[in-house]
Amino acid sequence: MVNPVSPSSIAAAALSLTPQGVPWTGEDGSMLCALERRPLLSGELCVPFKPGANFMDDAQIARSSVISASAALFLTKAVMMKTQRAVFCAEGAFSLATDAARCWFFLSPPEPPYVAVISDSMLQHLVWRAPVNLSRELIQFRHGQKIHTIRRPHLVRLLEALREFGGPAFVALDREGKHPQHGVLRNTCPPDLAELLAQATPGELIALASLAKKNPVAPERPAPFTLN
Repeated sequence: MVNPVSPSSIAAAALSLTPQGVPWTGEDGSMLCALERRPLLSGELCVPFKPGANFMDDAQIARSSVISASAALFLTKAVMMKTQRAVFCAEGAFSLATDAARCWFFLSPPEPPYVAVISDSMLQHLVWRAPVNLSRELIQFRHGQKIHTIRRPHLVRLLEALREFGGPAFVALDREGKHPQHGVLRNTCPPDLAELLAQATPGELIALASLAKKNPVAPERPAPFTLN
């Protein structure tokens, strides 16, 4: 059963993973999944949960002794290692490691519901902390410790304006958002363009780092991957 409000359930189905647990026998909403902080459904598979000494995301979880069996899948290192940069949807799981894949996702995300994550360090808990997207026009994705938002129509407008200008408008655009001058506008950027670009969200700046390169790459949907 794919729970449309559970990021882990959506991702597990996309990866063809089978959750293992015991059905929750309580009433709907009578217990929370500690990781996803949402009510468990009656009959939903779950497992006991107690954070270990090395668990670093205590502030992100609810006070509960159980988690969904789908969320439990994304606590294992083997699964986490393979799901640090990806989008998960009914069509499968697709890597977001390359600029070509990110251009595809930012410009033409899959039909909802879908879940997208992009790590900004070596190994992070991402999937169970990610938002579930219910729109192709308003995209949210977890980027490390942050949730970023992209207004797709506005992103297209920004990209068209940059292409029409034809020159470098930013001092730097970093696909990981870590460059100290990431998103800083050049003094040579025309005022009308600068006014438009100043309205970009942090997520839209991350997207432009892949979309507005000096040597653009063509959007390309990668082949879906599984963990089996």
